[in-house]
Amino acid sequence: MALTWGTLIVGAAVIFGLPLATFWLNVRRRNAGWWLLTAVISLLIVGNAAENVMTGSSPFF
Repeated sequence: MALTWGTLIVGAAVIFGLPLATFWLNVRRRNAGWWLLTAVISLLIVGNAAENVMTGSSPFF
């Protein structure tokens, strides 16, 4: 499957934006960045579990 510009932009935003958001949230409010990181990881797990239930295949399970 070919990568599109949209996929590359979103990937770059996640790769560079998530660590920056975690860092700056921890600077502004204590432990807020870690809550953000926990929420993102939880959404990843729940989304992949839902995909596995609906389609029977997920790359992570």
